Amino acid sequence: MIFFPILLLAQTPYNLLINPSFEDENVCPEYHARCAPEGWWEANLKESDYFTQQKVSKTGNRSAAFTVMHYQYAHTKTYLYTRFLCPLEKDKTYRFTFWLKAPTFEMRNIGLFMSEKDILGHFNPDFMLKPTILCTQKDALTKFKANEWISFSKTFIAKGNEKYLVIGNFEQDDPKKHGRHSHKVDRLLYHLDDIVLECVDTNKNILCENSKHFSDSLYHLDFRHLLPKSQIPPDETPRITLGTPAKRVNPTFTKPKIDTFVIPNIVFAHNSDVITPAFSQILDSLIQKMDFEKVRKMEIIGHTDNRGGAVYNEKLSLRRAHSIANYLISKQMRPDKITCIGRGETMPIADNRTEIGKQINRRVEIILFF
Repeated sequence: MIFFPILLLAQTPYNLLINPSFEDENVCPEYHARCAPEGWWEANLKESDYFTQQKVSKTGNRSAAFTVMHYQYAHTKTYLYTRFLCPLEKDKTYRFTFWLKAPTFEMRNIGLFMSEKDILGHFNPDFMLKPTILCTQKDALTKFKANEWISFSKTFIAKGNEKYLVIGNFEQDDPKKHGRHSHKVDRLLYHLDDIVLECVDTNKNILCENSKHFSDSLYHLDFRHLLPKSQIPPDETPRITLGTPAKRVNPTFTKPKIDTFVIPNIVFAHNSDVITPAFSQILDSLIQKMDFEKVRKMEIIGHTDNRGGAVYNEKLSLRRAHSIANYLISKQMRPDKITCIGRGETMPIADNRTEIGKQINRRVEIILFF
């Protein structure tokens, strides 16, 4: 009997995925923001959904998420991307396990696409083959429930030399055919945490020789929104090549001009998304300073304090962002340039244990890209 736990220890799997619980934060050089986990990207360098509070995490204080469906725009899904620490070995059996939280009682299928070629920045699911693995509600290890963390497991046999991973919804869903899980939310967001990829065909307890090299390289690549010019070969499709991490290089970026306006809670009554008359004058003053024709994109991001439930706060913050967007649209701002985001209580900038901190955290940010 004393040898039984020793046998289990020898078979302990070694994870081929970096930063699997998303606890390590990356600070991007484009906006100097903690907008993504280390070692992970949005596959097309869109805005990442990265949550930094325990309430929306399975373990620790961080989780990643991706857009499974947008109820207004069919082609606005997002996908998580990373590189394996070791290439997969041909004909070996591997197992993915992960925790997923979805706001609906019926789960949309999740695909895991693996590739030998790097596709960061030019990933198009419409032209890709089917995902390497398709995870359905039947793959849940426990009964699937809305807004609860559910564990999933899936095994597969590798073709050999797969190096890159993309996670998301690959189905060609028509948003108009699917009812919203809430009329206050524009998109269906799935949260992911504690993801593991392990080889089950071997008793090896070490990763491949180059795993440390790839781990260091991934942690040294800080960009999240723009492809570094120094890593784009001329006259070729942009792609990323992991270099030697011994010497850190700060690549040159085509950096957009950005203005950020932080609007405090005074614009709204308590638990309301109706703009107060006094604030409409402040917005009018702001509009006079804007040159709408020069604005390439605008993001309106709502935030709340931690009073109330997390789901309610996310909806309230999104409604407030939409209220400001509708006001700007009434002043001739083009609606196709505006993106509204509700962060709820997940990104505080002050201490929620104090009333002053709560007041600071109740805010709306307007980010202008020129």
